[in-house]
Amino acid sequence: MRTLAVYTLVLGLAALVPTSGTIQLFTAAWSIGALVLLAFSAQQVGRRLALPAVVSWIAVGLLLGQGGIRAIRFEADDLLALCLSGAAVWLGLQVGVSVTWPQERRGWRLPMVVLASSLGSLLSIATAIYLFGHLPLHQALLFGAVGSLWGPIFGAVVWTTDEASLVGLLGCTSSGLLLSAIIAVLHNDGYLIADGHNFLLRLWISPVLGAAAAAVLVRLGFLQRRIAALIGLGALLTLAAIAERTFGLFCLPLGIGAGLVVSQHQDSSRQLAHLLQETRELSALVYLGLLAASADPIGSAWLRTPGLYEIVLIQMIVLLLARGIAPAVWYPLPIGEHFGPRSSWLLLPKGAITCDLVLGNRGLAALLPPEAGSLLAKLAWADLFIYGVLFATLAFLIERTTRESEPEPVSGEVIIS
Repeated sequence: MRTLAVYTLVLGLAALVPTSGTIQLFTAAWSIGALVLLAFSAQQVGRRLALPAVVSWIAVGLLLGQGGIRAIRFEADDLLALCLSGAAVWLGLQVGVSVTWPQERRGWRLPMVVLASSLGSLLSIATAIYLFGHLPLHQALLFGAVGSLWGPIFGAVVWTTDEASLVGLLGCTSSGLLLSAIIAVLHNDGYLIADGHNFLLRLWISPVLGAAAAAVLVRLGFLQRRIAALIGLGALLTLAAIAERTFGLFCLPLGIGAGLVVSQHQDSSRQLAHLLQETRELSALVYLGLLAASADPIGSAWLRTPGLYEIVLIQMIVLLLARGIAPAVWYPLPIGEHFGPRSSWLLLPKGAITCDLVLGNRGLAALLPPEAGSLLAKLAWADLFIYGVLFATLAFLIERTTRESEPEPVSGEVIIS
């Protein structure tokens, strides 16, 4: 009955397709409503095919967006672009809230292992791009740094343990530091056409401002009650989205900074923790669906981009070897209850953080000469579709296989999770 009701609502939306004279508020609401309803329907079909929900949402986003029937048009609706920014902040908030530091792994061992993996991936990707992609060394290093980014974002979709979110966040921090060092060197050597220091300032001030805004909400007691928390977080999302459009701040890091502060105060607000948990998966799906709707992957320019396919293939091979197979063969950390050698495959999906840093307002693609910037932008979109569909499906199947292989409790045995 619920699926039948969804189909009925979809038909109703189809009968109310907004015209060119419709106000922006209605068109934005219609676009997001159509995406949610169609993606939910496709999700039911994908579930029967053992596909993760993220595949259905990205596919529906492509269908409705620039690369499909153009029912969602970002270029004609500033409010819709603002909604995309708000969804990114909400997703970052969910990721930050889910991060906890395991007591048994305190110290520098885990961060150093993650940093070594980031540096190894960067050097491997950059070397292969320089040798086989026929790009200058400075571009190969920059593309290698972007390609080595981690992905805590998909932890909200295919892997829900807090420890996986921690590893992904440490990975993004370490690769972000390496990316920053390379941008600083390229800026000083004159390889960038825009201010690289300004990009770095916006990159690292975003999580700081997010954390400061969340700290104000905590200090004023907005997170103590459900209604006040909804109002406070709604205001935070709105202001952050406006700041992204106005000052070029990055939404995902901003949301993550806010989430890390909120996570330290969840004990004083069980209602808020329950509310965030309920919308954890939906926040990622809505953001990725809207992000896919803003892409045009079928354009003819994609087919004539020299080096695109070689670089994509190089990134896939290196990350599969460095973050999938290598930890499965040799796992240097203590194996916990919910995280072990096979879990490394679940950290491969990324894409969202790459799109935010590269394609965001005054993002990394705008710092490079037009040809290199266009290539980097296409690599970011390729990251979203490859990691968001192929690797997310792989991670989903591995998680399901791991769950099915866990021993059933014997009679009288109590399992404490």
